[in-house]
Amino acid sequence: MVQWAAALLMTVLVAAVMVHRGFVRFRRRVRASLTQTADIQWVRDTAAGMVCAVLGYNLEIDLLSTYAVRWRRRLSEAALFEELAAALRQQVPPVVPPPFPLVRDRVIPLLKRTAALPPLTGYVHENRMVRRTLDDQISIVYVIEGHHRMTLVTEAMPEAGFEGQEIRRITGEQSNSSVIIGDQAMLKVYRRLVAGEHPEIEIARFLTQT
Repeated sequence: MVQWAAALLMTVLVAAVMVHRGFVRFRRRVRASLTQTADIQWVRDTAAGMVCAVLGYNLEIDLLSTYAVRWRRRLSEAALFEELAAALRQQVPPVVPPPFPLVRDRVIPLLKRTAALPPLTGYVHENRMVRRTLDDQISIVYVIEGHHRMTLVTEAMPEAGFEGQEIRRITGEQSNSSVIIGDQAMLKVYRRLVAGEHPEIEIARFLTQT
């Protein structure tokens, strides 16, 4: 009887160790997946999961239940990680923007890489960022300029009417790229100097040599 109880206890301990190791590996994969997004950053691990920052809010995830759900529902990890990211975004409290007439003169457009912006889906309406697509890589977002920081404009400020503004490229001869946004602002893109040969020189040399 004693040997049977000892064998049972050993089996339980081995199983617990295996489950814990599997959970730790699972948590690492969750962390790697979430930190690949543009809007979710890992903060620290906890005994049951981890804490992530989403749009400046620290939110805790219970991964033990998620780990169990994965086996019960037979979900692929990719689908499960997408659900986790969406659940985190839904937990962000809705923003309460200042009345647009009070900040009208401080709203300015800003060029951002589209890949670096939060996704269009997953957030509640009040937290979805107002944006305009400039091309396949660059988007225009809007910020409220303050004394110490800039606040991104979200769809919670419907009076702003950004969607109706026309975006026109300036096609004249110039060394920089410029666009005009309605009658509100003009954006000028300055090229950054980097080491190496200019692509136009390489292309011209290739064309003349062939």
